[in-house]
Amino acid sequence: MYSEAGRSVGLIVDRIVDIVEEKLVVQKSPTQRRGVLGSSVIQKRVTDLLDVPSVVRCAIPNFADAPAQA
Repeated sequence: MYSEAGRSVGLIVDRIVDIVEEKLVVQKSPTQRRGVLGSSVIQKRVTDLLDVPSVVRCAIPNFADAPAQA
């Protein structure tokens, strides 16, 4: 679930591989990809980190501007 300006949107994933607690060191990519915040090594695997606000704004350009639905 992502919320901004009184509006919320849910995210659907194909599957959850694992849930872990780990301190992240985010590496910014020199070539920025839309929707990707950066990457980090999690359990010895390089993992891309999703930039949720960017993805939501790409899918719904006026998400934060539109009034919340009741």
